[in-house]
Amino acid sequence: MIDPVGAIFTLLVFEFIVLKQHSESYTHLFWTLGITVAVGLAIGALFGYLLGLALRRVWLPRYLQNLAVLAIMLTAFGVSNAIADESGLLTVTVMGIWLANMRDVDTSDILAFKEELSAILISALFIILAARLDIHALWNMGWPLLACCWRYSLSPGRCALRCRPGVLPCIGAIACCCAGSPHAASSPQRSARCSL
Repeated sequence: MIDPVGAIFTLLVFEFIVLKQHSESYTHLFWTLGITVAVGLAIGALFGYLLGLALRRVWLPRYLQNLAVLAIMLTAFGVSNAIADESGLLTVTVMGIWLANMRDVDTSDILAFKEELSAILISALFIILAARLDIHALWNMGWPLLACCWRYSLSPGRCALRCRPGVLPCIGAIACCCAGSPHAASSPQRSARCSL
């Protein structure tokens, strides 16, 4: 619940900044933002109610519920964005809130599907981000840090970083902290255990 609300507020602030540059008056600015919020709330409530009704009355076969919910959610997002720019995120958030709070609607399979889909999409996001990384940026970061992180990943539970002294001091501590070493946060001997 916190993620979409934060994204919606960020989107509204962004829209406020963009519209402020192109708008002469605050009346037009608040009117445009009001339309975005109103369309998002109305379409989200409408689609959420209709989807909840379809699930409650078992109009959708059980084996197609997850895909139907995904298709209806994407349709609601598209319809909302076609009516008012950037209102789709609010629409699907309201739709999810409406669906979760309806009585006699079993959403356990939908939640499990959402978790699986989230894991796949987040994994794809990080793969795409890593694919965009320039190889020269890795060289500029310093290979000792990457080597120490790799070395630490081979020996979980303890920080076994032993690199040359004097080369990039504190990278061992950074690697231990990033990797979650039990020695990194509390021990004053951190530099001895995680020294380069």
